[in-house]
Amino acid sequence: MPESTVHAPVRSVSGASVLGPRHARAGRVNEDALGWSPFDRSLEPLRTVAAVSDGHGSPMCSRSERGAAIAVQAGLTAGQTLLRGAGGTGSADPRELIALASHLWRDAVDRDLAAHPLSPEQVELVEQAGPHTDLRLAYGCTLLLCAVTGTSVLLAQIGDGGIATLTDDGRGWFPLGPNPEHGRGASDSLCLPGAEDRARTATLDAGLPHLLMLMTDGCTNAYPSTEDLLMIGADTVRLEAETGLRRANLTLESWLATTADATEDDATLVSVWM
Repeated sequence: MPESTVHAPVRSVSGASVLGPRHARAGRVNEDALGWSPFDRSLEPLRTVAAVSDGHGSPMCSRSERGAAIAVQAGLTAGQTLLRGAGGTGSADPRELIALASHLWRDAVDRDLAAHPLSPEQVELVEQAGPHTDLRLAYGCTLLLCAVTGTSVLLAQIGDGGIATLTDDGRGWFPLGPNPEHGRGASDSLCLPGAEDRARTATLDAGLPHLLMLMTDGCTNAYPSTEDLLMIGADTVRLEAETGLRRANLTLESWLATTADATEDDATLVSVWM
């Protein structure tokens, strides 16, 4: 008897980012970034790649908003490359995804440094971490990635924030587990040597989710427990069933503003509906 294949068509991808009140008061820019690839209509079922990144707020990371923007683009490029290579087989590996994204990020940051060298003041800030610290620290950021291959979902994460999955009846979980016990204010980072070796990855190929939520820590830190945060996802799934995608996505955007007020940090979310 042939095995049945579970397809993972993407219905909708949306996202938003809110400047944190602390950054607004200080006249700083939003250091988060987000993005997703257009649906590839040459491949069936439809598939996509989505990413969010949070630039570190430390003074040593003076170009973290650029690092985050580069990280999202690197993640999308890596995902599209792997999806094309996997074709319809769904055989892509999330470890390959994050390794390629990390490689692309380092290359792009090195090109940016060559074209726009750090000022002496910025170099001095980086060297507060040690006299031989890699200048990529100035671009320090996290990266959360999701790639829907058509038959599975690849997840990868470096640093804090979280990726939540919700079923169509509102049950939720974090497939990559809780964040490591760094304590708030510290995080793994793309700028660290061998960052991809510390990445958390997972492949979902059975019981595929109804909704994926990729969130920076401006969202996840607003709640004392993952259970409280997952209740927001469950409410959103119920709202989508009752009123449709547009209303559900607008509600999530309003929720972002609430979480940013609670954490005083930039808050960013990408929602992938399947």
